Amino acid sequence: MKTSLANIIFLLGFMVSARAQQFPMDTLQYTGDVSNRINIVLLADGYTSAQQDTFIQHAKTLATYFLGQSPWSHYRQYCNVFAIKVISNESGIKHPKNAPDCNTDPFPASDPDNYFGSSFDAYGTHRLVVAGNSAKVGSVLASTMPSYTVVLIVANSTHYGGSGGSFAVATVHPASNEIACHETGHSFGYLADEYWAGAAYAIEKPNMTQESDPAKIKWKTWLTPGTTIGINQYTGGYPWYHPSLNCKMQVLGDSFCHVCQQAIIEKIHSLVNPVEAYSPDSSTLSRPDKLIDFKLALIKPSPNTLQIIWKLDGTTLARNKDSLILDQTALSKGTHNLIVSIADTTAMVRDSAEVKNYINQMDWTISKTITSTELSAAAHSFAWQCYPNPAIDILHVSLTFDQPAVVGLSLFSPDGKLVHDIRTQKVGNGIFMQEIPISDLPKGTYLLVMGINGETFSRPFIKIE
Repeated sequence: MKTSLANIIFLLGFMVSARAQQFPMDTLQYTGDVSNRINIVLLADGYTSAQQDTFIQHAKTLATYFLGQSPWSHYRQYCNVFAIKVISNESGIKHPKNAPDCNTDPFPASDPDNYFGSSFDAYGTHRLVVAGNSAKVGSVLASTMPSYTVVLIVANSTHYGGSGGSFAVATVHPASNEIACHETGHSFGYLADEYWAGAAYAIEKPNMTQESDPAKIKWKTWLTPGTTIGINQYTGGYPWYHPSLNCKMQVLGDSFCHVCQQAIIEKIHSLVNPVEAYSPDSSTLSRPDKLIDFKLALIKPSPNTLQIIWKLDGTTLARNKDSLILDQTALSKGTHNLIVSIADTTAMVRDSAEVKNYINQMDWTISKTITSTELSAAAHSFAWQCYPNPAIDILHVSLTFDQPAVVGLSLFSPDGKLVHDIRTQKVGNGIFMQEIPISDLPKGTYLLVMGINGETFSRPFIKIE
């Protein structure tokens, strides 16, 4: 179900946004600030002004189904859901009845005046429902909810159908919910179909590759007992491979496979910071004997898989707590650093070259004198990865962060000896990249240790010959 033409037309919508009509919008789920959420927006098509209550019911049904699918069900609190009541002049979805397979779902031809022009029979396939006026879609989004992340068009027809592209289209047939889930796998998770969709769609993606070596394939960490992940060649003898024979990206109605779940979670991690707020901010305490209450407001997966580590001057004080009470009388005069690191340790993501480690960190500088204590707070977020893994001759390390950081790098052999060291350095442009030559090292499992702002994070990698 491909609509590459729609992708191009969709961009034109923003050129006419100044003239776009703004429609009412209902909030179906609000968990927090739109700037730090996955904002799912549902648009009505083929609903008249008298049918908007019906649209809201249909939108709720689709949103409930969508957020009930793993991994979305685990990250529901990371999502807002909005429904835009787009009014059509006439009810229903167009059906020109000119697709060769129209007899598979016989119903009369129709041509209602719906707002986005959604129609069956797109590109010669009856069930392919496409919003013909993508420019209007872009205009409505730009004028009503420009902070969208995922777009779902609810097409007012009880017959099965839908499509994907920059946004998903689904009719209100119960089975069409699966189309919306599958298509957002493409648009949000950058996933490939796990059936052969044609040479034009053959490209390296999280769940599609030309590599068939189990030691090198990008989902090698999932090739373990207890999973259904393998190295499956696409039908027809094409030299491309996908991980699962039972995945929503291949068969509607199945769950997303482990590899596809991981890709969706990685995208969620890249867009949402689990630290919603913190306290205290910068302040001065006039009583040096006063207890200091440090607090985090966190967006938590369900079940909660966030790992929280509190450290004072490098010593761990507490784990997996949203708050920490610090007794000032235990602090010596001078400057101290309280750092709390937050990372998602979900088992649905496995360490690999394709996975970034996302770390969010709060850093309080505590300056204590005889008469007062001054606090200053700073928030940091960064992601780092090493690749390829396994590696033969060169190991690449990359780090991205939102503000200047002090970075160091060490490499330890299987017997714990330091074999490579990069002294700490301040990096101010948001990107740190390093190539480590390893061709002379014996094969084995090594440990890469990254130091960031005084904290250390480790990651194993395998050297092969």
